[in-house]
Amino acid sequence: MELSNKQKRELKARAHSLKAVVQTGSQGLTDAVTAEVDTQLAHHELMKVRFAGADKASRQAMAEDLAARLDAAVVGTIGNVVILYREAPEG
Repeated sequence: MELSNKQKRELKARAHSLKAVVQTGSQGLTDAVTAEVDTQLAHHELMKVRFAGADKASRQAMAEDLAARLDAAVVGTIGNVVILYREAPEG
């Protein structure tokens, strides 16, 4: 999913007040984390995920991998928090 810069700005503004609802542990991006993010995106479209204990390159790689697995878009990153967006299906 590709977002325009305008869409990213608007989504970042909407996400500003959100808390990270999912956090990775020492094992990184597990199937359980992926499933929970999928569930949260289905309900909320926009969410924050906190990647604990990883360097910047690892966090970016995990964020891109997670977005690809879930057909979502990485809106932005702020430190160890990534903002993900997936449009809810109509109906």
